[in-house]
Amino acid sequence: MDETRANGRHPTMGPLSWGKVRVAVAALAITLLAAACSSSKNTSGGGGSSKGDIVVGGVQDGTATGIDVGFKARIARFNAAGGIDGRKIKLLDVLEDGGSLSGNLSAIQTLVLKDKVFAVTPISSRIFSPSSAQLLNQRNIPFIGWGVTPAMCDGDAAFPISGCQGSSKYQSLQWIKQLAQGLGRPVQGLKVAFIGLDTAGSKAGLDGLKGTATQAGATVVFGQASIPVGGATDYSPYVQGLLAVKPDVIALLTDFGPGAALTGALRQAGFRGGIWNPTAYVPGVLSAQPQLAAALNGSMVVAQFPTQEEGAPAAKQIQADLSAIKAPTHLTLGLSTGWWSAEEFIQQLQATAAKGDLTSANFVKSIHAGWTIKPLVGGISDLTFPDDQVKSPGCSGLMQSDAKGQYSVKVKYECNPKDTVKVSGG
Repeated sequence: MDETRANGRHPTMGPLSWGKVRVAVAALAITLLAAACSSSKNTSGGGGSSKGDIVVGGVQDGTATGIDVGFKARIARFNAAGGIDGRKIKLLDVLEDGGSLSGNLSAIQTLVLKDKVFAVTPISSRIFSPSSAQLLNQRNIPFIGWGVTPAMCDGDAAFPISGCQGSSKYQSLQWIKQLAQGLGRPVQGLKVAFIGLDTAGSKAGLDGLKGTATQAGATVVFGQASIPVGGATDYSPYVQGLLAVKPDVIALLTDFGPGAALTGALRQAGFRGGIWNPTAYVPGVLSAQPQLAAALNGSMVVAQFPTQEEGAPAAKQIQADLSAIKAPTHLTLGLSTGWWSAEEFIQQLQATAAKGDLTSANFVKSIHAGWTIKPLVGGISDLTFPDDQVKSPGCSGLMQSDAKGQYSVKVKYECNPKDTVKVSGG
């Protein structure tokens, strides 16, 4: 390990111009969008009944590349084993909501009213609409995906795959403990600045994280959810505001593009502290973008799901499922979201069928009444409903990226529900 990484400091970006970083971010965004739009379209069928295929459809905001592939990899194994009572899961499509509330509601209406899906899954949207949640709850249609917005945690039919993360009332202390461990610093007195997207989910999550940081003994010196959805054209005002409060670490609640751009701008401006990023885990992609890799060098990257670098049985199973359908095996955030959505859905289908007819309404009633995931070693564990419709089992690990786009494990992935606490919103 070189001295720069060992001490948690970062050299100036030197010959790397900020203009090149912006170009690299834009190029990667185009690459990700093209990949996300490459999935096949199929809008036939319907799955709300107790017979035939179990038809589902998902929604994403355009940033969850591979979410459909991850879902298909898991259900392929399930279907090959006979499904459940001969019924197999059929994914119609993962619609894009365009990052807007109206687009999200329109996508959900298509799936529920036109396609008559059994469930809406997988989901990864930072703009998941409260109106979408209302429609799904009213019709007893389960919705399963990444719970990063308050609406994804709203109602009996909401089953977020790692619990409710977009909450201002409940958050886990684990993130701040792992961050301090990765930085080699005590939590007490650590000066933390938060900045996020101007969305309901980002604002709720930011408030919750501020509360846990304060409870753990850190000092919150900045907290704004002010970056436009899709990113800004000029990050200098945000950089100036952050540097003015002299934080030890800056926590980002953004999509990958804005997070990478802001990180590059902060390094260009001379910030040498820690940067905590929940969306910068893009193995295989970042390594092919040297400008971005250089910009993100040294970032503390949250492992929302088991990582390939750690090599736990859960991660190996996902990669085996991907290999079986001849798909790339890099465990990106979107791909993992899809796979874990399918894993949870399958386990919940089996639990519902054990109690009676397999219908959407019975699914919601059965799982909301009480269900706990059967964990894979090294994967999501302790996920329990109805508790985790509003809380989280506190599942995460911590990675650090380097200048070549590679990741090292700083803190192993684990779930600690005892670290989830009620906060006042900071």
